[in-house]
Amino acid sequence: MKKLAEKVENIGFPEKLRIELHETPLDFGRLDNILFGRDASHSFLVLKDEKDKILSEIHGTSYHRPLKKLGHGGQSLYNIFNILASEMRVRPLFNRVAKWTGMDAKISRLRVHASEGKLRSDPADVVVPVKIGSYEEIMPLWLSCLEAGRLINQNDLPYKGVTLTQKTKNCHAVTSAMLRRINAVPENITMTYAVPGFAHMLSKILPQLKEITADRHRGKSRSELQENYKAFLHALNDSVTDSGSPAKTPQRPPQSRATPHRIK
Repeated sequence: MKKLAEKVENIGFPEKLRIELHETPLDFGRLDNILFGRDASHSFLVLKDEKDKILSEIHGTSYHRPLKKLGHGGQSLYNIFNILASEMRVRPLFNRVAKWTGMDAKISRLRVHASEGKLRSDPADVVVPVKIGSYEEIMPLWLSCLEAGRLINQNDLPYKGVTLTQKTKNCHAVTSAMLRRINAVPENITMTYAVPGFAHMLSKILPQLKEITADRHRGKSRSELQENYKAFLHALNDSVTDSGSPAKTPQRPPQSRATPHRIK
């Protein structure tokens, strides 16, 4: 009877899930090749079912507070000044000046947001499966990513797309942090495109990230995990802004220069 009850409860839920790492190529002309020696990309994680349906995506990006807009202001003069101040070791002085002039409000922040379904996945993405397993095995991992994203948002870190010291706080740093939350090793993945920040560990700035694991979600039923998923996803997106769910990021046109992904 117990097994029959479990089968009835599991109706409507996918049997298998997988988490993929995606790289979407970006078109910066020759600039990225000059800076990095190859084309740059946007990286993120995707959750799919056994029928290849996209259930969710997690992205790191910039957030412009005055406009309450995602994916905006990351390369603005304000952000460039902020990065230069850090590189030149005059950050405390810059912070005082920025606060006095009101410039600090215009410096974009690092944000994490998640979709329910497809958001930016594209056929031209370079894709590598990272974790594959049952619903009960994979969903707890995804929940830990949603929790980690909310923690990052709550700490309101400045967005840094590119720095000379590689201490960037961008989509790649977020993707790397999420991979660590699901017990994947970023250093074992060879990225196809330039991914400045992928080697940067956000946990050095936010040690609380190390405390977020999937363990507390183990042993839950599929219905409980689904309820947690809905609640955690909404909590993450609500933490992006003061007013609720984030605006959609701009969609990029399909690209055709993807190449096979390699794992060491």
